[in-house]
Amino acid sequence: MAALLGCGQCDLTMHMLAAEIHAALGDAALASEHAACARSCGDQHGRRAAMLAADRAEAERRRARDLRYLDNVEHRLRDLVPAGADLRRCLSRMKDIRVGGEPIPPYLREFHEGNVALIYYELLTGPK
Repeated sequence: MAALLGCGQCDLTMHMLAAEIHAALGDAALASEHAACARSCGDQHGRRAAMLAADRAEAERRRARDLRYLDNVEHRLRDLVPAGADLRRCLSRMKDIRVGGEPIPPYLREFHEGNVALIYYELLTGPK
């Protein structure tokens, strides 16, 4: 609708809102697309708020992906731990874990072994 009006400020506002809504809903592709448009329009119109909204939407998208990653790790470990797998075997089996069909991002990769070990020990020592 905003594009039909030909108003750059309206278009910018709609992209800001759409980026945040899609990020909150977990639709990473649309959130990223609208965040990029909001960032570009915000830069053109000198609206720093648009840049911040785009950053917030991207942070929300990353947070949702990080939670899916941790859920995947825990789910896979729940199968391995009762089967008697030790930590070394679990780390080996988790080496190539993917989230949403993609490898885990570098900022998570450096903490991957620690995350696996923490969840492994929580499963071993937690309530049965």
